[in-house]
Amino acid sequence: MSNTFVAIDFETANSNRASACQVGIVKFVDGEIVDAFETLITPHSSMDQFDYYNSQVHGIAKSDLNNAPTFPDVWDSLSDFIGSEILVAHNAGFDMSVLRGLFELYGIQSPEYAYLCTMMLARNLVKPAELNLKFVAKTMNVELTRHHNALDDASAAGNIAQALIMQFQVDNLNDLAELARIRPGNFSNESWRGSETRSIYNGKDETFAAMRERLSPEIDESGPLAGMTFVITGTLPGMSRNEAHEQIILAGGSWTNSVTRKVSFLVEGDSNTAMFRQGESMSSKSRAVYDLRDQGMDISILDAEGFFSLINP
Repeated sequence: MSNTFVAIDFETANSNRASACQVGIVKFVDGEIVDAFETLITPHSSMDQFDYYNSQVHGIAKSDLNNAPTFPDVWDSLSDFIGSEILVAHNAGFDMSVLRGLFELYGIQSPEYAYLCTMMLARNLVKPAELNLKFVAKTMNVELTRHHNALDDASAAGNIAQALIMQFQVDNLNDLAELARIRPGNFSNESWRGSETRSIYNGKDETFAAMRERLSPEIDESGPLAGMTFVITGTLPGMSRNEAHEQIILAGGSWTNSVTRKVSFLVEGDSNTAMFRQGESMSSKSRAVYDLRDQGMDISILDAEGFFSLINP
């Protein structure tokens, strides 16, 4: 069976996921790059302001976009390029939300796409000390010359996937995902299901005490999270709430479903961060933590990648 997939990466003008200003896309067939495409994109006029931080990261300014096409101008070419192949990206939740945001913004009908995340694959299979693309690429001996150039980042993500396929001696990306206990995500205009790591435990949600008792033979009591208490809000990309709780316990930490003064860390998943950026109300857990911080409590706030870095020291 052919091992074919398409790696993709977006850069954005600002924090709005639909403000794409560059896309890079690379097709892999049986471990070889057979086609690649890259273009700058002029963002929609409602979100074409370039934030200083974004420009510092990717080096693209509004003045660079003279005569650059809009997303609808290039979508037919991108759609033909992707075809029905599975998509791959590093921190894929970001790139897939950019793509879906663009569909919604421009009213583009899309087929259903499946995708996998190389950050998740690497985390589950090789446990690198850091999860960012640059570090994972270095760990996997993958070349990354121009980090935050969309084409180079897409190529690196695809080459990381292929390096993992070779290292673990599986035939294709689907077999690699099965080995890593990862369920591919999928989305269309009508629906979204994030890529998830299948929990070690397949039953219903457990209490902290029940989970700790079940995992007791494997717990590292002096692990990197010893003495720390976590509360999670939102959705973590590629990890169910159950598995996140398991990883905390295995590393010596504890978790709670309610915010108290004993909480050390609030982990804000992608969905919660996205809501806040879009001007919607933050979750009750986030609000409770921010209130306690205003009262002088020392509670740290982590995004998903910061949390993953803690549980994979």
